[in-house]
Amino acid sequence: SMAVKGVQFDAMGSVGLVMLLAGTVLCLSFGNSLIPFGSLPNYLCMMLAVAGLIILIIDIKQKGNAAIIPAPALRDKNTCCFAVANVFNNFAGMTVFFFMPTYILYVLNGSPTQASLANTCFGILGVVLSAMFGRMIGKAGTARTVGVMGNVVRVIVVMAMAFVLNPSTSLLLVYALMFVGGIFNSSMSVTFSAGPQVQLRPEIRVAGNSVIQTMQNIGSMMGTVVCTMLMAIFGVADGFKIGLYVAAAMGVVTMVCLLPLKTLEQQGITNN
Repeated sequence: SMAVKGVQFDAMGSVGLVMLLAGTVLCLSFGNSLIPFGSLPNYLCMMLAVAGLIILIIDIKQKGNAAIIPAPALRDKNTCCFAVANVFNNFAGMTVFFFMPTYILYVLNGSPTQASLANTCFGILGVVLSAMFGRMIGKAGTARTVGVMGNVVRVIVVMAMAFVLNPSTSLLLVYALMFVGGIFNSSMSVTFSAGPQVQLRPEIRVAGNSVIQTMQNIGSMMGTVVCTMLMAIFGVADGFKIGLYVAAAMGVVTMVCLLPLKTLEQQGITNN
C-alpha cells in the first residue's frame, strides 16, 4: 500500500548514479598510485563522474517521482535536511569505524583480534542506548535534539582521538574512546532511522526514506575514499589523524544540517 503504483525500474538514473560513484571512487582512491592526479586517466574519471551527475539531474527532472532519487521528496525541507546530513554523518563515521582497526594493525602493531575489538567496543552502547534514543525521538516528534547531541559527542571523541593517538598509545585508551564513541554511533543511527518516520509527511515518507538511505551510501563511500586517499598520501599514522580532523569537521556540518528540522506539528501536518 506504500509503494508508488506503476513505476518501473529507473535504468537511466541507475546508470547515472553508478557513473557518478565509479568516477569519483576511481579518481580519488587511485589518484596517488594507479591513476595519478593530473594524468589523462584521472581526468577521464572526473569526466565520467560529471557525466553521471548530469544524467542523474536530467533523470530526476524528467521522471519526477519515478526517478531513482524521487523529485517530490527533494522538495521537502525535512527530507533534504536528513539527506544532506546523512552524507556528512556517514562520511565522518567511516573514518572511525573503518580505519581505526587499520591504525591499530599498522601503527600500534596490534593483532587482528585486538583491531576488531575496537569496533566491538564501538557497538556496545548501542544495545542499550538505541532504544532510549528512539523513544526520545518519538516523544519529541523530532530527531534534532538526539542528532545534535550525538554530533557534539562525536566532535569531542574524535578530537580526543586525534590528540592522544601516537605509536605508543595504549590499546586500553583506544578501546575506552571507542566505547564512549558508541554514544554518537547509536544516536546517529537512530536519528536517520526513526527521525524520518516521525518527521516526513505521510505522502512522501517512502520516497523520502529512499533518498535519505541513498545519501547514506554515498556518504560512506566518500568517507572511505577520502580517508584511503589521505593515508595513501601521508601514511597510515599521519593520514588517519588528518582524517580524524576531517571527521570532526563533518560532524559539525552534520549538526548544522539537522538544526532546521521541524516537527510535523510545526508544519501544520498530522502524522498518520
